[in-house]
This record gives sequence, structure tokens and C-alpha cells, in this order.
Amino acid sequence: MRAALLSLMGELAERDGVIARQGQEAVFKQAQIDKLTHENALLKRMKFAAQSERFSAEQKSLLDESLDEDLQAVADEIEQATPPVAGRQDKQVPKRAPLPANLSRREIRHEPESTTCACGCQMKRIGEDVAEKLDYAPGVFTVERHIRGKWACAQCETIHQVPVDPHIIDKGILEYFREVRTPLSIREIAERFGYPVSSTSVLMKSLATLGYMTYDRELRAFFPSLRVATLGDWLFDAMYSGGDLLRLLENVCRDTGETAMLAVQNDIYAQYLHIMPNREQIIQLNIPVGTRRLLCWSGMGWAILSQLGDEQIERMVERTLNRLQSDPVREKISLKSVMAKVRLVRETG
Repeated sequence: MRAALLSLMGELAERDGVIARQGQEAVFKQAQIDKLTHENALLKRMKFAAQSERFSAEQKSLLDESLDEDLQAVADEIEQATPPVAGRQDKQVPKRAPLPANLSRREIRHEPESTTCACGCQMKRIGEDVAEKLDYAPGVFTVERHIRGKWACAQCETIHQVPVDPHIIDKGILEYFREVRTPLSIREIAERFGYPVSSTSVLMKSLATLGYMTYDRELRAFFPSLRVATLGDWLFDAMYSGGDLLRLLENVCRDTGETAMLAVQNDIYAQYLHIMPNREQIIQLNIPVGTRRLLCWSGMGWAILSQLGDEQIERMVERTLNRLQSDPVREKISLKSVMAKVRLVRETG
């Protein structure tokens, strides 16, 4: 009898916890709906009010062309935030296929430095966003799971979340344009990166206003302008000494018959800046520019570490192991094994 009573009390406590969580989620969703409804009203005011004197002719044309799309985007977000009605079928939204479940996963959590709101109230965790990125170390494919917690302040009705770092995104927007080489609509970009459509719209229109994007009114799509190509024209001389470094890389490729690669240290990684493949090789080594490899677990990384002092290498190994808490590669990295590879590089060049 006593055991049954204890079991019943446990079930009641569990139900109370579920009810409390559902109440918090309801408060958050209602705040989000109110925010989007306010944004929707502002967009309608911009569309129908006489505010043409606030924009130049070019800016007004660009805003007018995509204003209807902004309104639809906000309406879609309001629909997604609204609790579903019984008997209603869920809207089918195309999504990127998930990464294979059999790959090892390493969780990387991103939480605010402080859970105290600016108003002084203690924020509550109401959920999280998860983004997965495929990573590769020599012979091993793994998946990085970036988990970003959502924190809400009931007093301010605001949501706080650590912003997405650039390296979490599989491809930058400009790199995605380079990959597809075709104009892209706001919705296509938003679905590719998992951004809210309204935020993507603001970002792309800002780039267009600054001259970095062109807007095709017939296709309702964006495409990079020539101004993007001029952003880094000064870097060539600064990084490659007027072309001498690239010519040296070409000589290495020709003399060795192998693919020549230029990389730099980026935190605990070696990041490739330039790849010069040997076109005569039957098997081509295809490594995209920007790819990162662990300094302690790659040939390029060992070459970079060979230029450092032993104490610096020891600190780098320690920092790498601390960062790779749940990564299976962590078990294969040790100071002894890294120093053995570095000594081999120093001896053979």
C-alpha cells in the first residue's frame, strides 16, 4: 500500500513538472507571436503609408519589390509559432537530409556567459537549437552537434541566445553562391542555412543596398555583384608577396609531382588557404579551400607545429584535448604521439 502511494505521488510530481514546462512554453510562444504580429503591423504600415521621402529611389524600389515577401515570411513564422489545431495536417516543409546516424557525434554547447537578464531577472532555459556539421579527420568522419540554448526573461519578454559562429555554418552565403553559381531567392537561402525568412530578407536587402548584391525583379532573386570581387584585391599582395609565394607553390607542385597546399594556423586547426593540384595525377586530392584539420592530427598540422617550441606544442595538445571532450579522435591524440610526428617532420623536412 505504501509503495503504491509513493508511486502515485511520484506520478503526480512528474505531471506537475510537465504542466509547469508547458506553461513556460506557452508564455514564450505567446511572446513570440506578439513580437511577430507587431513586426507584421510595421511592415504593413511601411507598405501602405506615404513614407517614400525616407528612402532613395533605388532603396524604395528594392524595398517595394520584396515587401510582400517579407509580409508572407512573417505570416509563415506566426503560423509556425501558433499551436496546431486538432485535426489539421502539418505543413510539409522541405528540409536538408539529416547526416547519417551511424557517424560518431561530438556535442559542442553554446550557452550565454550569464543567465541574468539586463533587467536583473533570472532567465529560464526554454529550449535549444541544434545544428549538425560534418567534420573529417584523417580516416574518420564525425559529426559536430552545435547546441545553442534558448533563454527567456519573463519580465522583459525577450529571448537570449548565443549567436551562430561563422564556422558552424556549413558554407557561407557567398561561398554557397560560388557553389551553385545561380541567383537565389530569400526562401532558398533561408532553407539552405536554417535561417528565419524574415532575418534572411533583412540581411540580403542590406547587402543589396550596400552594392554587394544585385536583385533580379523578375526572378525575385539575388546574385553577388562585382563589388564583392574587389573586397579582397589588396590581400593578394599582402598575403602572397605579389605572387612570389604562389609561384613557389607552383614550383613545389611541379618538382614533386604532388598536390601543393598552403595553410595557416587557426586556433587548434590548420586551415587551407590555397590548393594547387597536380593535374597529371590519376587520383586527385580534392580539398576545398577553407577546410580545417586538427593541428595535432594531420600532416599539415604536424608541419606547422614543427615550427613551434616544445612548450608551445605541449600547450596546444592540452588545449586540443580540452576542446575535444566527446570526440573519438581525442583518444588517439597524446603529447607523446604528437611529439613523435613533429620530430619526424623536423628530421625529414
